[in-house]
Amino acid sequence: MTLNVKDLNKIRDKFDFIFEWAILHHIMPENRESYLRDIKNLLNNSGKYLSICFNNQNPDFGMKGVKLRILPEGVKMPSGTKLYYSSFEEMENLFKNNFKILDSKLIKMTAGGKDHIGNYFLLEKKE
Repeated sequence: MTLNVKDLNKIRDKFDFIFEWAILHHIMPENRESYLRDIKNLLNNSGKYLSICFNNQNPDFGMKGVKLRILPEGVKMPSGTKLYYSSFEEMENLFKNNFKILDSKLIKMTAGGKDHIGNYFLLEKKE
């Protein structure tokens, strides 16, 4: 079965751990609360969630200090999606209502042969 991230609520299984690599920066801010609610609903009690997404200090954009980043109009990823790079603080605020933050930091990662800065959050489901 193939699902879009908007269809996570169709999954009936529960999980102890969900690993998300480079998905959240493809989800625009107005859809993130719903997405995280679905992630939380997929987790068992005390389930863990690891999220890694691009940070707004990423050198690809060259706009350090800007909170919100969206690729310029007309620029698309190979998948055809737009990207939204978030600050570390923005991600922390997004997560803290539904999850206990177990570990968080900025990380250096490599994708497409380029170095990137990422938001790393290891979270636990709050009851």
